[in-house]
Amino acid sequence: MAGADCKTDCGSSACSLDCTMAAKCNGSSEDALVLQCIDTSECKGNGGDNSVLTCTQQSKCDLKAGVRSVAMCRDQAVCKFDMGSIATILCEGESSCDIKCYADCTARCAETAECKVSCGAEGTPGVACPDGSLVCGAGC
Repeated sequence: MAGADCKTDCGSSACSLDCTMAAKCNGSSEDALVLQCIDTSECKGNGGDNSVLTCTQQSKCDLKAGVRSVAMCRDQAVCKFDMGSIATILCEGESSCDIKCYADCTARCAETAECKVSCGAEGTPGVACPDGSLVCGAGC
């Protein structure tokens, strides 16, 4: 916290990391990574399956996660997510999201958020559903 540089490598263990007060964080885990990036912090991370990644306020995030992971970008955060299959991504408030994901992922973007979704290795655009979500490789 408070502008500190923090690098955490949890190896094959699940772990969590909270980045606050303009911290610069880099967290990684082959297992689930729970990462919260708050205020004006800058966060990078690479988590395994079932990771939970949250970026809020005016934070800046560049995060990757495995299968069945959840990522949330809120307030005025700027987020870049690279997610595995069956992932769920939420872009809320006035956030800006650049999302790459694979089979059966779903991104829900608020009308006030800016979202770009690309699917698979080819980077094809996400399919827009009637409920406002964007999906890759799944039906609406």
